Amino acid sequence: MNQSGMRDDHRTPPTDPPSLAERIRHEMDAFTPSEKRAAHLLLSHYPFAGLDTVAEFASRAGISAPSVLRFVTRLGFGGFPDFQKHLREELEAQLLSPLAKAGPSDKGQGRLRSPPSRKP
Repeated sequence: MNQSGMRDDHRTPPTDPPSLAERIRHEMDAFTPSEKRAAHLLLSHYPFAGLDTVAEFASRAGISAPSVLRFVTRLGFGGFPDFQKHLREELEAQLLSPLAKAGPSDKGQGRLRSPPSRKP
């Protein structure tokens, strides 16, 4: 308790979980050379490079398709479709407008209305 009788609460507010890009940057040193190539490609064109097919991603990264699959498994995904689903969900969350985030109960508020028509 502080001098005013209030409880001292120095906890930091909860934060969003780190994005996949942040996780990759954090784990980069532990990756194999092939995984690093995949990581660099993904980070340089995030998240869009990960939305290519496995073959396209592998070709652009200069690694084999099995190396791409090992990379996404190392990141904790069950396979390439799960990896792509996660990227799409991250992208969708970033694209939501503040109005969309406000929820359906706020719809219509703040909407511009047409001025009343004047009769001659």
